[in-house]
Amino acid sequence: MKQITLHIPMYAITGTYRDSRPIDLPKGINYVLFAGFPGSGINGGRPNINSDDSNAFVYDPGTQTSGLKTICRYGRLLRIRKHFYNCVEEANSLGIPVSLTFTNYFPDATYWDLGNARAVRVLKKKGKKHKDKMHGKNSITVANPGIESWAKDITKDSLDFVCSCTSFYNEEKILTREERLNGYRRKLENFDLVVITPPETAIPEQLEALDRDTLDRVVGVAGSPCVEVCNSYWHYAQASAVNILTATGFFTEFSHKYEKMLKNIHESSKTKCAMKTRNVRKDVHTLLNAGIPNIKIGRFSNDTTDTEKQVKQAIEAVLEWQASH
Repeated sequence: MKQITLHIPMYAITGTYRDSRPIDLPKGINYVLFAGFPGSGINGGRPNINSDDSNAFVYDPGTQTSGLKTICRYGRLLRIRKHFYNCVEEANSLGIPVSLTFTNYFPDATYWDLGNARAVRVLKKKGKKHKDKMHGKNSITVANPGIESWAKDITKDSLDFVCSCTSFYNEEKILTREERLNGYRRKLENFDLVVITPPETAIPEQLEALDRDTLDRVVGVAGSPCVEVCNSYWHYAQASAVNILTATGFFTEFSHKYEKMLKNIHESSKTKCAMKTRNVRKDVHTLLNAGIPNIKIGRFSNDTTDTEKQVKQAIEAVLEWQASH
């Protein structure tokens, strides 16, 4: 098997800008740190106000009743972005790649923003500076062809591209198992890595059906509570819409569209779904036994402490598995 790589939330390792700490990870495992760009409208998987840069946003007293409209304390956001850049430099200097998670669903997201472009260029620059130390390239994780094309125009093959698991959820229906497998095969033709949906980890026949010759480019997910019967499209659509609105300050031509979308999602049952507690250690062993060397520990809670615990459990599980093989 290829060298095992854990893909883990960056701030679970580096701390936030207010409690920053040096990166300290056990040897014997490769790591990739992933994060959204603070305050970006093209982050997707989690709302900015509930994840990496929650301290950058405060409720606008004039619109607080909506529970959604926020304003950004720009000075604070700049400090958080500086912390992001510092984390990229430190990680790359230690040989650890960083993946920027620009996974917003919507093609009219503000991906042409200069701040977003600078973040991509920084990953390109730092990767070039530390390429002799790193076990792989910095990368961009995407779920939107428009964002993918925009980022590729900037990177010119200097970064890897990762297909997000959010690409395999559909607004109209839950994809069948065969449809998901075919989707992975298609994406593997054009992406350096492909993240499969979290429920696959608990479905042995799905793991067995993955093509053996591309397993080293498949990323499995450990510890996720997501279940197969949930159409997670709506969770990610909700986060994508919130990020566009909070990043643009609700003053853009498409604000009304996304405010209406959020209202419809909240009033429906589309985001309500049963969840199942998963064992991180068991998931890590399951994926490794299936021959998948890339394992992602997602941000499954707004509590950073919970994520840190899952990361620790995943590292221990990998070291335990290595010791017995």
